[in-house]
Amino acid sequence: MQSDNLPGRGDRISDLQNGLNAEAAPVLLSDPFLQQPTEDTVQVVWFTEFEGTAHRVEYGENLTVDAETTLLSRTREDSDSRVQGRAFPGLTRREIWRHAATVTGLTSGGDRLPYRVLSRHDNGKVVLSDTFTLAAAPPK
Repeated sequence: MQSDNLPGRGDRISDLQNGLNAEAAPVLLSDPFLQQPTEDTVQVVWFTEFEGTAHRVEYGENLTVDAETTLLSRTREDSDSRVQGRAFPGLTRREIWRHAATVTGLTSGGDRLPYRVLSRHDNGKVVLSDTFTLAAAPPK
């Protein structure tokens, strides 16, 4: 499933030329990680400080899946928090968004597939993760 408002794999160079580079774009708070593998699915999860307008996982040969986004409700920072470039005078709410997408159609014991995540900020800038690999749960 291809989303019209996120770049495809071939758009990476044009995105960089248009100023959507790592220095100008918002950042991911975490690398994507895998959860809840089954014989034919695995969930990809990552976090940002923005709700954004679109989030997706690209995997395998030109396959994509859109992510669901949830605002975490109990995230706070205080004066002892160490967040680069930021100071918190006291207990301060911090908006952190969880993005999760379930990759389906995998084969237990099958090949590992490359994947990366993309998140588009409200300002239109895109942040891309590095490329990692995923697979279904191993056979029992």
